[in-house]
Amino acid sequence: MAINIRDYQESDKPQLIVWMEQMQDYLINLDPMKRLLRRPKYGPVFTQEMLSFVSKNTGVIYIATIDQKPVGFVAGAIQKQSKKNLLELIPTKLGIVSDLFVDEKYRQNGIGKLLLNKMEHYLKAKNCDHIWLTVVAYNPAHKFYQKYGFINREIGMIKKVK
Repeated sequence: MAINIRDYQESDKPQLIVWMEQMQDYLINLDPMKRLLRRPKYGPVFTQEMLSFVSKNTGVIYIATIDQKPVGFVAGAIQKQSKKNLLELIPTKLGIVSDLFVDEKYRQNGIGKLLLNKMEHYLKAKNCDHIWLTVVAYNPAHKFYQKYGFINREIGMIKKVK
């Protein structure tokens, strides 16, 4: 199985929409509080939001393929520090991994690692000194990211009030 990582092409957009919907469905199934949902326009709206974020922030999207069939993607960009942020943190050039997804049939084959490494290489080449990502606490991907050196920085908590 030869895995290739290539740059995003506009013709990949319909596949990104499908993956964004699959990613949300995956999280919906994991959600212990059953708060998540996916409305009909979810895929196109969140895909466009991701594309805009990447476009406006010196970002990139990479597509993983096997025999030229797309099987996953990673999106990332560089976040500029706000004036408020500079009051509480040392100046930094922060790379953001906004999304990473591998088709369920192709998980556990090292594709996520290859995508994450490719994005890290890109962000390092852009002189980022840190990389940030967020992951839902109950997502098994949390352990995946820890395995590759990411540590918990902030923890959001939620409680249902009755």
